[in-house]
Amino acid sequence: MERNGIKLSEKENIVMICKKNPMITKMLNNTTFEKNYDAQIKRNDFCTTPKSCVQRRVAGHKQSVRLFDWNRFKKKYIDED
Repeated sequence: MERNGIKLSEKENIVMICKKNPMITKMLNNTTFEKNYDAQIKRNDFCTTPKSCVQRRVAGHKQSVRLFDWNRFKKKYIDED
């Protein structure tokens, strides 16, 4: 997942999504989100850093990322409750 610009840290209970990542852009090719997906992710209710990005190591490189609350994210999108 890290090569695709997404990193999970269960230790910190966060999901990190890179602000600019060519693999995410490629996945969003031919959609309305292709050009500026960061505008969409910072408006997500689970984003804990909507005002500014933070620097974190993802796939061995320091990158600007948005942080998401892992517990809330998991409860809504993954858990089967």
